[in-house]
Parts: sequence; structure tokens; C-alpha cells
Amino acid sequence: MLIVFDPTFDGLLSAVAWCFRSDTSPAALVPAGSALQLGEQIAVPTEHRIHQLFERHLTSLAGRAAAESILDLAYHAYLSERDGITTWIFQYLKLAIRLKRNPEARLFEPSVKAVVDAARRTAGQAHIYLGLIRFKPSGEHFLVADFEPDCHVLPLILPHFADRMPDQAFAIRDLSRKVVAVHLPNGKTGFFELADEAWDGQPTALEPTEQDDDLISSAWQRYLEHLTIPERVNPKLMQANMPKKYWKCLTEDPGRLQKGETARQFPLE
Repeated sequence: MLIVFDPTFDGLLSAVAWCFRSDTSPAALVPAGSALQLGEQIAVPTEHRIHQLFERHLTSLAGRAAAESILDLAYHAYLSERDGITTWIFQYLKLAIRLKRNPEARLFEPSVKAVVDAARRTAGQAHIYLGLIRFKPSGEHFLVADFEPDCHVLPLILPHFADRMPDQAFAIRDLSRKVVAVHLPNGKTGFFELADEAWDGQPTALEPTEQDDDLISSAWQRYLEHLTIPERVNPKLMQANMPKKYWKCLTEDPGRLQKGETARQFPLE
């Protein structure tokens, strides 16, 4: 039997809760809209306040700190979008409830290892992109940044930039998933489909102007070249810390920096 849920973390928790209540051991839990699966299917609607319900139940069993850790690990694993991870999360939560504690250290359990590995991958990629997001101007007083992460890290990195730029209007576009996060100067944030141009009064064309883009790109590249010390360039280490898959959406050209090209002979004005 397949349990189909709305493709959100609350949707997954609702499906898990349904399985617990009905004492069902499904073959898999799959988000709606995924590849067609054969066999009997049951669609489970998302419950209101399901996250709070899980947190309250886990707190009663294992304590508040453990409950928060369990759900946080499951959420990070869910955002990894790895094949089959939702079924492993179901097994992980089932084990946590049975043991009445966080089973995170029980890596010999297949479900725990799968969830921990997926969560670590998501957290690691979110940390990397905190330093790789590059904003460009789009219209007046509006910034846009593009990236193509392997994991769905946009919900994890948005609070960081909202905190760093609280009075700035900006958008971060996940081109892999065609989702955009928008932050307004009043502190409001929201997630939209990339094709949705309802920006609440903000510019509908979220494309950097060519003139401003060229100016900022050249200035940023020049700045980095001035920081480069050719004698200390280590291309292998540089590429290990920032693989080429991250270069596509950068403003600067890491290839030039790895070659030790420098602009120090041209003083900044």
C-alpha cells in the first residue's frame, strides 16, 4: 500500500500520523505529483497544526529538547529530496516513539542512518550557500539572487538573509525547483512559483539590468583579484572547497582566481 501526501513536511507528518493511528505499515510514503506508482494508494490530507501535535507528543515521551531535535533532523532530511527519504523518515519517527528518545546515535539502524545522512547533506549545502549567494539589482531598490542547489535549502537560508538585510527588498530564486523566496522591507516573506509575477507591488521583471549587472560583476571580480596573492594560490584546495557545480550562479569567475590572475598592478581608484 502506498500513502500519498501533500508535498510539504506537514503533509508528510500527517501521513505518518495516519499510519500510526491506523496501525498501517505502508510500502512507501510518496508526495503527490511524484512519478506514477502502481498498486493500492491512499491519499492523506494535511492536518491543521500537525507539527505542534507531533512536538507535543514527542515532548511527553522524550522531553522538549529531544522532540525539537527529532523533528529538526526529520525536516532537514525531508529537504534533501533523496529518493525514498520520506519512507525512511516514517521509520525513523516510528523508532523514536517506540524508544521514547532520539535514536540519532543508532546509525546501525538503516532508517536512522538514511535520515542522518540526508539531514547532514542538506545542512552542509545550506551552510555552503550562505557564502555563495550573489545578489544583483533588479529595478529600483530590489535585489535578486539565483542558485541551483541539489537540496531544497531555500527555506533554511532565507532567514539568514532576512536577518542580514531586514530593510532590503530582495528575492532568491531556486532555478532547479522554479521556486522564489521574496523578502520585503516590512519584514514579510513568502514563497512563490517562479512563474508567478504577483510581487505585491514589486517589479514584475526580476531580471538584473544589463548595465548594472556588468558594473557590479566587474567591480566584484576586480575586488577579488586585488585580494589574490598569486604565490599562495592552491587550485586543488580552492576547487575542493568550492566545486565547479557552484560556479554557475556566481558573479565572479573562480577560474580566473584559481589561475592566480591578479589586478594588484591596477590600483583601485
